[in-house]
Amino acid sequence: MDKKEILEYSREFVKKQMANNDVGHDYLHVERVVALAKDIAGFEQGSNSFLTEMVALLHDINDHKLCTDENALAAFLDSLAMEKTAKEQILRYAGYVSYSKYPKPDLSIPLEARIVQDADRLDALGAVGVARTFAYSGAKKRPFYGPDEHSAVAHFGEKLCHLSESLTTERGKELARQRQAYLNGFLEQFVAELELKQ
Repeated sequence: MDKKEILEYSREFVKKQMANNDVGHDYLHVERVVALAKDIAGFEQGSNSFLTEMVALLHDINDHKLCTDENALAAFLDSLAMEKTAKEQILRYAGYVSYSKYPKPDLSIPLEARIVQDADRLDALGAVGVARTFAYSGAKKRPFYGPDEHSAVAHFGEKLCHLSESLTTERGKELARQRQAYLNGFLEQFVAELELKQ
């Protein structure tokens, strides 16, 4: 298999794996992360475009929130006709994407992993981030707001309002500024409308 075939085969695998996920973590999320990672990679000298795209495609396969088989990604990579070193890199780099495991900026993480990390976090910001947050809350039957510590508004304050601080690439930071401003403005308006009910 050449690189183009591997990417296409991987794409089909991810579509099947994510078919039953909630809309915040579906295949469309993966497509957005891939597009953002390609954009960021275009500004980062020395990044490996194939490795970056593979990590972006496969980054959610082992996500503890979404999968029941922690060996799913390793098993899939084993099925590919590609170098062992590349398989090991993809598996390791995908593990760096999780915000819960790596909430702070860490420049010691390999560049391709940081690119995908930034891309994934950017998809949690801006208008898309707002939509994903409320979609996820609805899927989990959590309230929009209120005393529940798992409400959508609590998630904004606990994580999303600080997410841009964890990005490490210059292009990622640039894109995050716009998205963070939108998200902060939305939250301010949302809270103002709620306060009218008090």
